[in-house]
Amino acid sequence: MRKKSSWAIYPLLFVALMWALHTLTKNFWTDPEFVKFLMYKSTIPVGFNQELWTLAVRVHILLAVVAILAGPLGFVKKIRVQRPAIHRAVGKLYIGSVLLNTLPALYVALYATGGWIATAGFFLLNGIWLYSTMLAYRTIRRGQVEAHRVWMIRSYAVTLANNTLYVVNIALTMLVSLDYVTAYVIAVWACWIINLVVAEGYIRIRRRTQSL
Repeated sequence: MRKKSSWAIYPLLFVALMWALHTLTKNFWTDPEFVKFLMYKSTIPVGFNQELWTLAVRVHILLAVVAILAGPLGFVKKIRVQRPAIHRAVGKLYIGSVLLNTLPALYVALYATGGWIATAGFFLLNGIWLYSTMLAYRTIRRGQVEAHRVWMIRSYAVTLANNTLYVVNIALTMLVSLDYVTAYVIAVWACWIINLVVAEGYIRIRRRTQSL
């Protein structure tokens, strides 16, 4: 079981790397001004500053990419056991990127496509992301290694919410033929709920096999 779980991290690393490359290419090369995304906003909200919004989105994306790439490295047992200093550095990088992302993420959420329903979903997502990450930090500071690992799994599940949002949005628009905005609003809520359900299922399975 341990051997299998040690290899399970590599597909996650691959997904994280591919997603980071996709996100950076799409948002900093293909459409750096987010023209395609902005066209789905049916109305421009009061107080919307496109330059500030664009800056906030870019900062949000860069910090999210750091968290997405750093997260799987923190789960690599070989690094954790044989290179604890590297493990701690990666952990600080991950936690720092999440904390720094709070403000840009909340600002971008204020003007989410789909209006206040999408904004509420993003606010909850960001609150859970911050809460789970802070508990991961607090538990390791208290020497509660197992609890730290569990909260890191939950935190990283929320970190991957944007990946799930993208997949759910595509599925709803292409397979169910929903319009983009409706699909997007559903995906905003579904992405973090699905990821947390999967994370909790994984945690329960690991506890049963006593290999967490």
